[in-house]
Amino acid sequence: KRYRLEAFGRQEAAESKKRKMDVRMPEEFIKKVVDMPNMEIEVQLCGDDEYFAEGALIELQQGLKKIKPVDIGKAERGRKNEGSGPVYRSRFTALFAYEKFDPTASSSVFVVNLQDGTEARIVADLSKVK
Repeated sequence: KRYRLEAFGRQEAAESKKRKMDVRMPEEFIKKVVDMPNMEIEVQLCGDDEYFAEGALIELQQGLKKIKPVDIGKAERGRKNEGSGPVYRSRFTALFAYEKFDPTASSSVFVVNLQDGTEARIVADLSKVK
C-alpha cells in the first residue's frame, strides 16, 4: 500500500511540476489504497530464454502454511540483460489476500515455480514492511 501511494505521489509530483501546479493527493485515492484487501507483489527474475517466466506460479509460505495468490499477472516477455549472467529478465505481479497470511511475519518465503521445473525461493521479512 505504501509503495502504491509513494509511486502515485512521485507521478503526481512530476506531472504537477510540468504544469506548474500544486501537488495533489486526492483523499479518495488514499482511502481506496488503504482499504485494499490484497497485497500486490512484483516478482523480477532472470533466465536464459526470452519466455522463461511464461506460466510461472507463485505461493507464499509462512511456516507450514502455504498461501496461494488471488491472482497472478501474465509474465512479460524477457528483456535483454547487459553484461554477463542470465540473458533475459522478466517480471510479473501477484495478489495475496491479507486475510490469508500474517502481514507482520518475520519469516516468509515466496516460492516461484517456472515451466521448466526450476524453483526460485525468495525469503522475505514482512515485519520490516511499513
